[in-house]
Amino acid sequence: SHLFAVFPGRQISVSSTPELAKAASISLDARGTSGDSRRSWTWPWRCALWARMREAERCHAMLTGLFAHNLLPNLFGNHPPFQMDGNFGITAGMCEMLLQSHVVTDLPAGGAPVYEIQLLPALPKAWATGTVSGLRARGGFEVDQEWRNGVLVRAVVRSGKGAAVKVRYADKTVDLGLKPGLKVVLGPTLRPN
Repeated sequence: SHLFAVFPGRQISVSSTPELAKAASISLDARGTSGDSRRSWTWPWRCALWARMREAERCHAMLTGLFAHNLLPNLFGNHPPFQMDGNFGITAGMCEMLLQSHVVTDLPAGGAPVYEIQLLPALPKAWATGTVSGLRARGGFEVDQEWRNGVLVRAVVRSGKGAAVKVRYADKTVDLGLKPGLKVVLGPTLRPN
């Protein structure tokens, strides 16, 4: 599918290729507004695709669709024959809703990679208040987040390997250079605490 370039690929994104992202959204819309209730893997993939498009409510609809149509009381997927695609995939989709990370591709010759982490890119209204810890991001980063009433309260970014990273939340960004083993605590304005 050409939508592989949106997720799990990175060739199409809202920020770097907005026209292609709009075309991908149209293609995704053409596939219908719900997952295919006979196949548990379609719900999570569409959840992750909509997360990359920053469409939080559509993500949430895919999540609730999976629960309504493809999960048994023990939370195993019921796609015949038994498959774990829906179970494993939906956790990936949920992670994409809460945190996205990418390598900045236009590197200077011989330069070290720069990473970008986006906090809460597709947070649905149903998850107005919450916390998540230990989410992994490209570049060896680990991120914890807390939000209240749909707004970031606090984020902790830890660097395992040491790298430059741009952290984005809504329309705010901050550039950080973290050494291995160090962390930074960010508030809603992304000013380090």
